[in-house]
Amino acid sequence: MKKSELRKIIKEEIQNVQESKQPGILYHFTDDSGMEGILIGNQLLASINVGGISLTRDKNGWFVGRLDNIFRIELDGNKISNNYKIKPVAWGQNDRSKGYTESEELVITPKINNIKNYILSVTINKDMLRSLGGVEVDYIIDLLGSRSIPFNYFPQ
Repeated sequence: MKKSELRKIIKEEIQNVQESKQPGILYHFTDDSGMEGILIGNQLLASINVGGISLTRDKNGWFVGRLDNIFRIELDGNKISNNYKIKPVAWGQNDRSKGYTESEELVITPKINNIKNYILSVTINKDMLRSLGGVEVDYIIDLLGSRSIPFNYFPQ
């Protein structure tokens, strides 16, 4: 092998290492109908208005956006990044006084298939369940159990 070919291979490998991102644990928040769709379809679909699937590193993002996000899905971001491109985003101007942070990650794809393979656990927010007046979660709990996905409650 020529030196120039070896340099090219090394350069490509270095670029691959630099492009791979290991974001760690990521979270997705959803309501009961969203959680049902995720579990039955075994996929996580992109939101039309953001151009990908919005995830966050903020595990306390219950109250961001909608007030009916009962479920927090904990995802293996490292595993996702092996199969999908992830880029950090800051909605707005990253003005912390207005609630904007740099904790968002956008998965550049219309859907993540076989989402069960990336789910580490699901947390159900008991306080939000109470405030919404008894949203039925038994069916979701049955779906989680039938798919061997661990779940817990917050607060415990």
